[in-house]
Amino acid sequence: MQSRHITINKSYLDTLGAGTHKLTVTFTDGGSITIDYEVKAPAQTVAAPATTAAAVPASGEGFAITTAIGATMVIISCGVVVTMLIHKRKEDA
Repeated sequence: MQSRHITINKSYLDTLGAGTHKLTVTFTDGGSITIDYEVKAPAQTVAAPATTAAAVPASGEGFAITTAIGATMVIISCGVVVTMLIHKRKEDA
């Protein structure tokens, strides 16, 4: 038995609505075969929300807290390093 292929062009599929469709192939010897196939709806793209100044709340609390915590950690770290250096110099002297 020889294998044959049937190609359905995308341009034709684009004309079909989403859902299940039937394809019937009739052979020259009088036989036929029918298959069901599904055409899926195209994925819909969702536009990203606008990030303009008007769309962002003007509280600023998150930024101020983060900045204050970060600055405090830097100051404490510098203080620890300076204290260790002073202590090391006193031991070496």
